[in-house]
Amino acid sequence: MKKFILFLMSIIMIAYLITFGIQFLSDKGLKEQKNSIYADWNAILEGEVNAVIVINGSSRAKFSYDTRSILKETKLKTQNLGFNAGGYNLQKSKFEIYLKNNRFPKVIIQNIDLANFKESKVLPDEDQFFPFINNPEINKLISKFDHKFSYVGYFPLLKYNQNFSILKTGLVENVSNQLPAESLCFGFSPKKQSFKLDLHNFDKLKSDVEEKEKVNARNQARLNEMIRFYQTKMNKNTLLVFVWAPEYKERLNIIYDPLRNPLIKQLKAIQEKNKNIFFIDFSHDVIAQNSDYFYDSFHLNAAGAKEFSGKLGVAIQTILRTNTKKE
Repeated sequence: MKKFILFLMSIIMIAYLITFGIQFLSDKGLKEQKNSIYADWNAILEGEVNAVIVINGSSRAKFSYDTRSILKETKLKTQNLGFNAGGYNLQKSKFEIYLKNNRFPKVIIQNIDLANFKESKVLPDEDQFFPFINNPEINKLISKFDHKFSYVGYFPLLKYNQNFSILKTGLVENVSNQLPAESLCFGFSPKKQSFKLDLHNFDKLKSDVEEKEKVNARNQARLNEMIRFYQTKMNKNTLLVFVWAPEYKERLNIIYDPLRNPLIKQLKAIQEKNKNIFFIDFSHDVIAQNSDYFYDSFHLNAAGAKEFSGKLGVAIQTILRTNTKKE
């Protein structure tokens, strides 16, 4: 009986080591997949980014702020931390993880809009974290959304359950270079899509207008909270730039002004009171008139992102030049 138990334990141990080895290789392959979300996170966690300009926000940041165009105009290394479908809380958490592992940026660009102040209740695109589940900073973040992440790291391959294609991608990446499903450039994800009107987003806007007092109070409180969050981390030379990116013209209808105007007024007041905080409003830029620059009313496509980010880069360079003269 004793021999049988030892034999059984040895089988379990061998199986554990084999499955752990498979998981290790898959994790390694994903982390090394060029231009992927996994390589992007790995660079952040390994402290390999250290950008001078950092962009924060949700999908609007990720898909609309072309790091290449901003770099071209400013000649400064730029990283996009945009979190697809990530609410205010996730944006904050990703920025904090970035700061723990990388040098503090000189310029923080925070995308701002009417959808920016909602909190994420669920973790979007959770597979982006699979190779990093055992990283304490990542685990602390994702465990807030799903308790399973507090234990799946102890069981090899469990995190890839029902995600075999991701496991396979990681394994194959060890022997060949596959293009990722979503190709990133310093965190920026270009969308080569044609325009399609997103009626569901207009329904959300109309619903918010009906509850404008409640929504405006939340937005303004969250903006003040955001300012405090950044100010506790900024030094005297850090510049915080709030940017309202272009939106398709149908979103600029005056019926939404009761939501937009109080926020813009607050941003302008904050800029007046703080010499290192700026607000740039591109919402009504000429880009807004042309659907060729958007893939929906809220997001720029690759062509729109390039055009907008070039203009933003020029504006940032002007701020930096003016600020240097003042010093």
